[in-house]
Amino acid sequence: MRPHGRSDILNALQVPIDMSGSTINASTGVLPISGVPLAHAALALGGFAIGTAEFATMSFLPAFTSSFGVDAPTGGHVISAYALGVVVGAPLLAFAGARMDRRNLLLLLLGWFALGNGLSALASSFESLVVLRFFTAIPHGGYFGVAILCAVGMVQQDKQATAVGSVIMGLALATLTGVPLERLHSHG
Repeated sequence: MRPHGRSDILNALQVPIDMSGSTINASTGVLPISGVPLAHAALALGGFAIGTAEFATMSFLPAFTSSFGVDAPTGGHVISAYALGVVVGAPLLAFAGARMDRRNLLLLLLGWFALGNGLSALASSFESLVVLRFFTAIPHGGYFGVAILCAVGMVQQDKQATAVGSVIMGLALATLTGVPLERLHSHG
């Protein structure tokens, strides 16, 4: 059996899963059931990245309010803008992405999120940071919705709750480990 790589994980995000063999099914291009935990881990990693970037903003609040010369309550608008982006983005992306291939949609959403975070780090004014945090948050809800659909589509019905839990575990780990590590980094 060959090791599973990046393309194997992406192929696992398609439905249905081939439950019969131990290698990728050449006709369907999807992983057998043995590749599902790796694909679930990849989905959880995306959730970890999104959760860490979302919640770590609060630990950066003193740094960016000082840099941009605004007080803490005004700086909180960056956090509010992110929350608003999640609320606006989830239904829009559910509608816009309904006909897209799920794995391509996941890659698009994570790419969008990464781009938004990169641009946020380069923001030259407080106002641009607020706008960029809104932009960054738009794919947040869509990612979790699509990731959960992919995860449950890879398993039999009696394992679907566990599949959902594996995706959401990324968000929980972000809260438990990612944010504290970011706090140490930002105050180190």
